[in-house]
Amino acid sequence: METDPKNQNAPAPATSPFTSLQREIERVFDDFSRGWPFRQGAAGLSPRVDMKETDGRVEITAELPGMEEKDIDVAITGRDVRITGEKKSETRREDGDYHLMERSYGRFARNLTLPFEPEADKVKATFRNGVLTLSVPKPAASRSDTRKIEVKPGQ
Repeated sequence: METDPKNQNAPAPATSPFTSLQREIERVFDDFSRGWPFRQGAAGLSPRVDMKETDGRVEITAELPGMEEKDIDVAITGRDVRITGEKKSETRREDGDYHLMERSYGRFARNLTLPFEPEADKVKATFRNGVLTLSVPKPAASRSDTRKIEVKPGQ
């Protein structure tokens, strides 16, 4: 365990000083590319994803426009969710020259880490209008059951 040089008995902060910088850089690039359904990541195309947690579940939505459910795979290993697939290019022959080509095609992968280990057989996945939705119920042990504890005077 590292210690703070000012106080040799105090543990060092758990987060790296570069964590906030990394988040800010990612936010800037996310803002820049907002509106593009796929972003170019280190491993290729990566769909835009939202992950929302409630008391009973985590809901993950991923934008996958122009795709069909048969082209999407979802796998869960431990706490890790992996969404993969391939957006196939259209093979139409047309005369003429393109003046603009912005549509993305190819394989994509997106990895997410859940705040708990789900029961994989209870996860539901639906695909509608280009949006993949995963509903991941929380196991009973990971649900936040807040109870008020009475504080009594000491003896």
